[in-house]
Amino acid sequence: MGTNSRPKRSRVTRGRPGLGQQQQLAVTQELVCPAAMGRLRCKLKPESTTQIPVGVQEAQPAWSAERYRCCTKSTVTVAYTEKQLRMAQWNLVPGSWEHALYFEAARALTEQRFSLLKSPYVTGIPALKWGPRREPMIKIILALAVAATNLRIQASFDPSTVRTESMDIRWRQLAADLGHEPVRVPART
Repeated sequence: MGTNSRPKRSRVTRGRPGLGQQQQLAVTQELVCPAAMGRLRCKLKPESTTQIPVGVQEAQPAWSAERYRCCTKSTVTVAYTEKQLRMAQWNLVPGSWEHALYFEAARALTEQRFSLLKSPYVTGIPALKWGPRREPMIKIILALAVAATNLRIQASFDPSTVRTESMDIRWRQLAADLGHEPVRVPART
């Protein structure tokens, strides 16, 4: 099933809870039928057989559409059980190319921000070992250093320059290094 929302805490039952009743909260997520998303053709969704190109996979369900809610409707909201919630993996698949490239980019950005924060030319702090010994003053100095860094980053931003996303650049470099297009994590349908 394709996802149409992020997992969120919401009430299990519809409507307002009665007076004095504790409302039950569960982790729910809105899921979408793959045929309704256009990822495959299915005879239970007649519009998918006419609108989706011919080269796409075709599902051959052995049941009728009334048997499952996702077949009668295009979207369903599912409440996760405790076991499903414990076993769920919401993030990128570890070991995949996407995981490596995204975390590499995030780490590079974090290192860049820390180098600006430690720079005596941006924040005015000569060394991170320097500073008053009282805790409230250290908090104020670090808050001012972060504010000065943020002002410097905002001042250097130029909206007129078209910036290529680093992920697109790294993906093209990876494809050139491998000699073919890297395998992407398949859609969860």
